[in-house]
Amino acid sequence: MRSRRPLQPVIERLPYAGLLVAGLLLLAWLLMAEPFRVRQVTITGLRYLPRGQVDLALGAQGQSVFLLNRQQLRRAVQRLSPVAEAGVQIGLPARLTVTISERPPAYRWQSGGTAYLVSADGVVLAPAREPGDLPLVVDRDGRPLAVGEHLDPQVLRAVDFLTRALPQYTALSSPQYEYSRAEGLAVSSDGRRIVFGLDDLLTKVLTLRVLDESLRARGLRPTLIDLRFADHPYIR
Repeated sequence: MRSRRPLQPVIERLPYAGLLVAGLLLLAWLLMAEPFRVRQVTITGLRYLPRGQVDLALGAQGQSVFLLNRQQLRRAVQRLSPVAEAGVQIGLPARLTVTISERPPAYRWQSGGTAYLVSADGVVLAPAREPGDLPLVVDRDGRPLAVGEHLDPQVLRAVDFLTRALPQYTALSSPQYEYSRAEGLAVSSDGRRIVFGLDDLLTKVLTLRVLDESLRARGLRPTLIDLRFADHPYIR
């Protein structure tokens, strides 16, 4: 007569197998259950960035909260150009909260008749709906811009330097900046146009101060001073 003892370990494991199956069924239900699927995302801190771009970057709508990775979502949002910092919180049953800190505008850049807000590091943030008091740069080349595009940081550093240096060393008041690939940076003020280019700006500002003093002493007021070659300025 055969022994039935070999079946005993199998019988003893049946409760554990049942628990395993029940656990898998519970996990499947949690992943698929409607109460745990994200249907609404709370986003705070938006000023210029369209909400739709954030939702698209997250890709969380309809997903189970148990499948979301907080760090991956945060990195996805921070890859959006206007975003400086982002925080993501996930909570039950289906809460997803995103806190965004956008880059603040530092300049207005006008190109092709449209003015844009631009951050200090050159990110085009949004169309400028109001004039405001930010330094204005007119792009004489008129090339089209897109939100999220990066402008040449050397140009913006030059604008920042001249904004601080011109009132300190010259009599220029409220200069309007112009930029072109051919000339670099120029300013217009009080009916005069001064071309600086992009390099050796301190030398050119000091040269302008000396020229202004000399021209005023002779009663001359030129409409154009080209300082791209500071040792041989062109005056008209």
